[in-house]
Amino acid sequence: MIAKLSDFLARMAKPWLILVSFLVMGAMLGYFLPSAQVRLEASGGGPIDLLMFPTPVAVLAGIAAFTDEGRAFYLLVEITYDLVYPIAYTLFYGLSLTVLLNQITAPNSHVRRLNLLPVAAFVFDLLENVGIISLLMSFPAQSAALAGFVSVVNSVKWMFAFGSIFALFVALVFWGVKKVFGKKQTPQPTA
Repeated sequence: MIAKLSDFLARMAKPWLILVSFLVMGAMLGYFLPSAQVRLEASGGGPIDLLMFPTPVAVLAGIAAFTDEGRAFYLLVEITYDLVYPIAYTLFYGLSLTVLLNQITAPNSHVRRLNLLPVAAFVFDLLENVGIISLLMSFPAQSAALAGFVSVVNSVKWMFAFGSIFALFVALVFWGVKKVFGKKQTPQPTA
């Protein structure tokens, strides 16, 4: 299954899709998510998604900090923006890694499977969203178990997200080194 998913990304790795995902990701990071964050902070809380390695207590405190209107808006953000953004970053990082890894590794190299790091981040991001949505919808009831779940999947999401960025950086460096110092093809004389 892992090989099939990695190969699927390789088939999807088209320059136009990388560009579109980059533009969507840029729009989300440059406009939509910052304006949502401002509105959330004005309602007493902030996005739990942006906390890195939060404790269950911090997750519950984050949910409780919002006004009723803030929780309603956060729920809307979770089912819209926080669905579009993970799709965009998964496509951008996954496809970019695929293109670079295909150019710097042997065809059967297992290193090419690193293109799945963003997919793993995506899965844990979605799990985090489900947990946050559940906490928002069940408020004022608070579930320590659900907050613990959000805490764990948030932490794993960030590990895969940082791993994706690091892998992309390393692949880019290796690609650059290969371009600059790789074997130069000399034309063979024809007879």
